[in-house]
Amino acid sequence: MRSYELLFVVQPTLEEEQLNALVEQVKETITSNEGVITKVTDMGKRQLAYPIGRYRDGHYVLVLAEMSNPALEAVKRALRLSEDILRDIMLRVEPVVVVEEVQDAEQDEEGGSRSGGDQQRSHRHHQKVCNFCVENIDEIDYKDVATLRRYVNQRGRILPRRRTNSCAKHQRMLSNAIKRSRYMALLPYAPAHVREND
Repeated sequence: MRSYELLFVVQPTLEEEQLNALVEQVKETITSNEGVITKVTDMGKRQLAYPIGRYRDGHYVLVLAEMSNPALEAVKRALRLSEDILRDIMLRVEPVVVVEEVQDAEQDEEGGSRSGGDQQRSHRHHQKVCNFCVENIDEIDYKDVATLRRYVNQRGRILPRRRTNSCAKHQRMLSNAIKRSRYMALLPYAPAHVREND
């Protein structure tokens, strides 16, 4: 079985008992298909970044679970048939792989024997550093709205690499995270949505 992260938004008009029953239904769908629930987090009621239908608020629920393909398809079908769920997203959680960096002594000696001219050129030409690489971030969380907002301009557009100073790998991850956050109404799409939520 593989690990998955499920985030879904529920209509804000549901009573607490109805919300709990809906969450239990999702959990039952997972466990009845031999899935294993790792964690369920009630993220609470939030204002949507843009209206979904006639709703401006939504209740967010996060479920972490291990599922096989039959369980995955059953959950997707249940979410699709539920009228109380405004939007959902299912992502596979990749296992964290720890890679040990081995430094080559010869490279260290070669780096230490650089000429003064090379050092001067390195000072003159400032090299941009990716903040995500410096912090050893392997995955950019689409739910981390505070971080993602720093990489979106006032018109709601994703900043280019020359502005973010990100490497190509993390720029792609950043773009995907922002797009997922937009889809789940955590970030706005258009400037009109930005003005509505200011």
